[in-house]
Order: sequence, then C-alpha cells, then structure tokens
Amino acid sequence: MRDDIAKIVESFEAHFVGFKISGGKRTRNIEVYADTEQGITADTLAKISRALSDWLENSDAIESDFRLMVSSPGLDTPLEHCWQYIRHHGKRVRIKYGTGEDTTTIEGRIDACDGDTVAVQLKNERLEIPLKEIERAVVVPSL
Repeated sequence: MRDDIAKIVESFEAHFVGFKISGGKRTRNIEVYADTEQGITADTLAKISRALSDWLENSDAIESDFRLMVSSPGLDTPLEHCWQYIRHHGKRVRIKYGTGEDTTTIEGRIDACDGDTVAVQLKNERLEIPLKEIERAVVVPSL
C-alpha cells in the first residue's frame, strides 16, 4: 500500500513524505503527506487527493469506508531527506544527532545539504553533520 501511495504522489512531481492510518473497522482515517522543494500548492494536493481516492475506491487496499486527508507535513514533522533541508534553507532547526548514547542537540540555521551532510550555521561556527547520524531534526517556528 505504501509503495502504491508513493507512486501516485510522485506522479504529480511531489515527494511522498509519509502516511498514517487510524480509526476502527467501520471507518478508516488515512492521512497522506506530500511536499515539493518549493512548497506544495493546494491545487496539487487536491489532484493527489482525487487520484488517491479513486485508487482507494477501486483497489482492495482498504476494506472499509475511509476518510482521506492529503496535506503538506506540519512544522513538527521531522526532516528526513536532503531536499527537505534544502527547502528550509536559512530557517532555524533543532537537530539531535550522534551515535549510540553519545548524542548532542543543537539549534542553528540550515546552510546546506549535499546528500551526505547537513551544514548548520551556529552563532560562531558552521557545523557539518552526517545525515546518517541525525536522530531527529525539526524546523523551529519563528515568532
């Protein structure tokens, strides 16, 4: 199911960020998250929603009634992919990184991502963190 949803989202030149299914046996709630490097438009989200709804109604993926919600991920959604860091270039981010029990949490501004590392500008230094060492990274809302 995940792969089918991802293919549909990606057919609209968007990135599949994730999905959640909740609810009971009678009605399932399906939340799908999509985004682009420039930020996804309401029009694109609506097109994705129609395509997913058609697919869900015509497949055996969900055997009950369903409610579908397609949206962009919220600020509290962790950054996982390099394109997400690039999309949020210049924004404040809180990153917890490290290996094993030796972890550090920092806050700074996203400066770059090259696929292997994320560069974060701290007050007096630029720190490069390997993507594979990042446990959790979220954009810090500005006031």
